[in-house]
Amino acid sequence: MSRSARLFASLCILPLVAGCADMPGFAPAEPEPVVLPAAVTAALPAGAPTSVVFQDANGCYLLAIEITDPPSGYLLRGANGRPICPEGASPAVAAPAEMASDETAPDAR
Repeated sequence: MSRSARLFASLCILPLVAGCADMPGFAPAEPEPVVLPAAVTAALPAGAPTSVVFQDANGCYLLAIEITDPPSGYLLRGANGRPICPEGASPAVAAPAEMASDETAPDAR
Protein backbone atom coordinates (compact mmCIF):
# COMPACT_ATOMS: atom_id res chain seq x y z
CA MET A 1 0.00 0.00 0.00
CA SER A 2 1.44 3.35 -0.96
CA ARG A 3 2.14 6.07 1.54
CA SER A 4 -0.66 8.29 0.20
CA ALA A 5 -3.19 5.42 0.42
CA ARG A 6 -2.25 4.78 4.09
CA LEU A 7 -2.55 8.50 4.84
CA PHE A 8 -5.95 8.64 3.13
CA ALA A 9 -7.18 5.57 5.06
CA SER A 10 -5.97 7.11 8.35
CA LEU A 11 -7.76 10.37 7.62
CA CYS A 12 -11.00 8.52 6.78
CA ILE A 13 -10.93 6.68 10.11
CA LEU A 14 -10.15 9.79 12.17
CA PRO A 15 -13.76 11.17 12.29
CA LEU A 16 -15.08 7.78 13.41
CA VAL A 17 -12.59 7.55 16.26
CA ALA A 18 -13.07 11.20 17.25
CA GLY A 19 -16.84 10.68 17.54
CA CYS A 20 -16.27 8.17 20.34
CA ALA A 21 -14.24 10.54 22.49
CA ASP A 22 -15.75 12.68 25.24
CA MET A 23 -15.77 16.31 24.28
CA PRO A 24 -14.91 18.75 27.06
CA GLY A 25 -17.72 21.15 27.90
CA PHE A 26 -20.43 18.87 26.49
CA ALA A 27 -21.32 16.74 29.49
CA PRO A 28 -24.75 15.06 29.32
CA ALA A 29 -27.39 16.68 31.48
CA GLU A 30 -28.18 14.86 34.72
CA PRO A 31 -31.78 13.63 34.80
CA GLU A 32 -33.93 15.24 37.46
CA PRO A 33 -34.86 12.88 40.28
CA VAL A 34 -38.39 11.51 40.05
CA VAL A 35 -40.50 12.41 43.08
CA LEU A 36 -43.54 10.15 43.37
CA PRO A 37 -46.42 10.20 45.86
CA ALA A 38 -46.03 7.76 48.76
CA ALA A 39 -48.97 5.64 47.52
CA VAL A 40 -47.23 5.15 44.16
CA THR A 41 -43.92 4.18 45.75
CA ALA A 42 -45.71 1.71 48.05
CA ALA A 43 -47.51 0.13 45.07
CA LEU A 44 -44.32 -0.56 43.12
CA PRO A 45 -43.22 -4.20 42.92
CA ALA A 46 -40.15 -5.07 44.99
CA GLY A 47 -36.98 -3.92 43.25
CA ALA A 48 -38.76 -1.86 40.56
CA PRO A 49 -37.05 1.50 39.96
CA THR A 50 -39.11 4.68 40.05
CA SER A 51 -37.96 5.41 36.49
CA VAL A 52 -40.48 2.87 35.12
CA VAL A 53 -43.47 4.85 36.46
CA PHE A 54 -45.31 7.28 34.20
CA GLN A 55 -48.68 9.02 34.12
CA ASP A 56 -51.39 8.55 31.50
CA ALA A 57 -53.38 11.40 29.93
CA ASN A 58 -55.63 11.63 33.01
CA GLY A 59 -52.74 11.63 35.48
CA CYS A 60 -53.14 8.03 36.66
CA TYR A 61 -49.91 6.20 37.47
CA LEU A 62 -48.79 3.23 35.40
CA LEU A 63 -45.88 0.81 35.53
CA ALA A 64 -44.15 0.64 32.13
CA ILE A 65 -43.32 -2.86 30.96
CA GLU A 66 -41.74 -1.98 27.59
CA ILE A 67 -40.78 1.04 25.56
CA THR A 68 -43.65 1.95 23.26
CA ASP A 69 -44.92 5.10 21.61
CA PRO A 70 -47.28 6.09 23.17
CA PRO A 71 -46.15 4.61 26.49
CA SER A 72 -48.13 1.65 27.83
CA GLY A 73 -48.15 -0.30 31.05
CA TYR A 74 -50.14 -1.61 33.99
CA LEU A 75 -52.17 0.60 36.31
CA LEU A 76 -50.64 0.92 39.76
CA ARG A 77 -53.25 0.20 42.41
CA GLY A 78 -53.34 1.44 45.98
CA ALA A 79 -53.95 -0.59 49.12
CA ASN A 80 -57.71 -0.31 48.45
CA GLY A 81 -57.30 -1.98 45.02
CA ARG A 82 -58.28 1.12 43.06
CA PRO A 83 -56.03 2.76 40.43
CA ILE A 84 -53.82 5.53 41.80
CA CYS A 85 -55.12 8.67 40.08
CA PRO A 86 -55.53 12.34 41.00
CA GLU A 87 -58.75 13.22 42.84
CA GLY A 88 -61.73 12.83 40.50
CA ALA A 89 -59.74 11.32 37.60
CA SER A 90 -60.20 7.87 36.13
CA PRO A 91 -57.77 5.82 34.01
CA ALA A 92 -57.58 6.75 30.33
CA VAL A 93 -58.35 3.11 29.43
CA ALA A 94 -60.24 0.80 31.74
CA ALA A 95 -58.62 -2.50 32.65
CA PRO A 96 -60.42 -5.62 31.34
CA ALA A 97 -61.73 -6.56 34.79
CA GLU A 98 -63.24 -3.09 35.18
CA MET A 99 -64.91 -3.23 31.75
CA ALA A 100 -66.70 -6.53 32.31
CA SER A 101 -70.17 -6.34 33.76
CA ASP A 102 -72.05 -9.12 35.53
CA GLU A 103 -73.96 -9.84 32.31
CA THR A 104 -70.85 -10.33 30.19
CA ALA A 105 -68.62 -12.01 32.78
CA PRO A 106 -68.25 -15.78 32.34
CA ASP A 107 -70.04 -17.96 34.86
CA ALA A 108 -67.86 -19.38 37.60
CA ARG A 109 -69.82 -22.63 37.98
